[in-house]
Amino acid sequence: MKTSNIAATTPSGPENGPSSVDTQDEPRLE
Repeated sequence: MKTSNIAATTPSGPENGPSSVDTQDEPRLE
């Protein structure tokens, strides 16, 4: 259960938050 929560929270949080920063900081991903 802990692994599922972390896995879902990891991509959901950092991807939603730093997503803008990652795109502006590292435009290579896009």
